[in-house]
Amino acid sequence: MLVQVVLVPLVSALAPGVRPRLVQIEPGLDITVHELAKPGPLVQSYIAGKTGVAHPIADPFGCVLWPGGHLAAKLLSRHRDRVRGQRVLCLGVGTGLEALTAAKLGAREVVACDSSPLVLSLLRDAAEASGTGAAICTQQLDLCGGEGLPDGAAFGVVVAADVFYNAGLAFGTGIKAADAFFGPERPPWLVCTDSQYFDDTWPAFLSALSSHPRAAPLPIEPRVAVLPQLTGSGILAEDDVTADHR
Repeated sequence: MLVQVVLVPLVSALAPGVRPRLVQIEPGLDITVHELAKPGPLVQSYIAGKTGVAHPIADPFGCVLWPGGHLAAKLLSRHRDRVRGQRVLCLGVGTGLEALTAAKLGAREVVACDSSPLVLSLLRDAAEASGTGAAICTQQLDLCGGEGLPDGAAFGVVVAADVFYNAGLAFGTGIKAADAFFGPERPPWLVCTDSQYFDDTWPAFLSALSSHPRAAPLPIEPRVAVLPQLTGSGILAEDDVTADHR
């Protein structure tokens, strides 16, 4: 079998292809994330890899900001008293708007996990540029893999923003979230957002939560939120578009 390996440098070598995006979470709280300016070729290469061509960058879809990250950051800001002083876990962090926001709000430590070393490098650069680098620790973690949660003290907040884009990933996210939620310590505040609306993902996530050995009934109820006139680009559409998102 012919195997093609595509070498992709990390952000330090990609700096000309990285763009900053300034996001106002609320008046007085502005956060800048780093995105790939032209992610299309990388994504197309990854898709080709899914059909038999090996690719070293796991899941590049987090190299741009998604609407769920906006909403998660806003929720953290609205409930900042639940964030300040806490250890925060971000699953499938992508560009890390929610992680950067938690750090700015005074989280004791933010552990930002993703399967892609590229997006973690983007996040580290943004954290250093914003002065929150000391509070944010990045860790490569496959949500569908068998690895456990990062070591250390219990998490007070767990965030999963826009990672429910197939049932397997939603189930894997639920397994990781359940490990944190049903641990021996006080359960964390669990924040999940989703802008994709696939029919099978939310049931898969809930199924994973309920399958934990220490699972107990949870008062979880999905709510619809509208983010008016949100500006962003996309994976294959590189120009900015402003539209309402639910």
